[in-house]
Amino acid sequence: MPHSPTSFRFIAYRDFKRTLGKINATAECTELAVRLLIDKARISGNTTAYIQQISRAYDVRVDTIDLEGLPTQVGRFHILSVHEHFESFLRAFRDEHPKAQWVWEKGDDDLRCVLKNIGGGYAASVAEIGKLEIALAEYYRHVRTRVAHELDDKRIPMNVNELRSQVTQSAAYGRLAAPNEFDAIGFDDFILFNRVVKKIALELCRLARPMDGDIAGMLLDLHHRKHHGVDLKTLKSRAGEPDRLRNALGTLLRSVYSLDERESKPIIEEVITGLLA
Repeated sequence: MPHSPTSFRFIAYRDFKRTLGKINATAECTELAVRLLIDKARISGNTTAYIQQISRAYDVRVDTIDLEGLPTQVGRFHILSVHEHFESFLRAFRDEHPKAQWVWEKGDDDLRCVLKNIGGGYAASVAEIGKLEIALAEYYRHVRTRVAHELDDKRIPMNVNELRSQVTQSAAYGRLAAPNEFDAIGFDDFILFNRVVKKIALELCRLARPMDGDIAGMLLDLHHRKHHGVDLKTLKSRAGEPDRLRNALGTLLRSVYSLDERESKPIIEEVITGLLA
């Protein structure tokens, strides 16, 4: 059965989305710089002399450079960066979720572990989030592993052409020329991976939305841990003004978990019960 839409967002998701925004800005500027460098080097007629010239001009030592392979190398580093932060999100997600125990199986990566532990198990979670997105995340995880561990002879055990065909037919990603083979990773791969992990993270907020009472408990826990901006002691002083108290809690739930008024109402009552107990 499909899960209902929700305005709820884990703190981990909001932090992750903010981080991706910073990565995007940096990657976009880097891509512009790389393309400009290659264009100017080609126009110069002597790429080696041009690189040496600007190296002296900007006081940046460059010994040797494969200019033709530079876009692919930079693209791989972008994949590495996005994957690192995606893993951090998944771990923060597990820490934040009120689930008491997470079952690990040998050989599971962070994403597989999360998907196995929520939404009725791995297959059900994949079906809810999207088989294509999970397959693409898996592909770029293999790319990341090969880059990080310099596994030059390691083949990625996935059919890139099949994935590319599915992406081409996708309304969300169809305009991107990706995914590409390891030796042809480019900027579109970064864009595709970025969009995929953002969607997975958002879908996890929907699929793994805690119960109202759990969200109230999460907010109380943030208060006890003195989380920035969560001070229920101050709100408790408004117990004699129930309307103001509820309005303040609604604002707090929107600020912390993006909850709209409809979803906040029952949680507010749960918080008040716990706050005044």
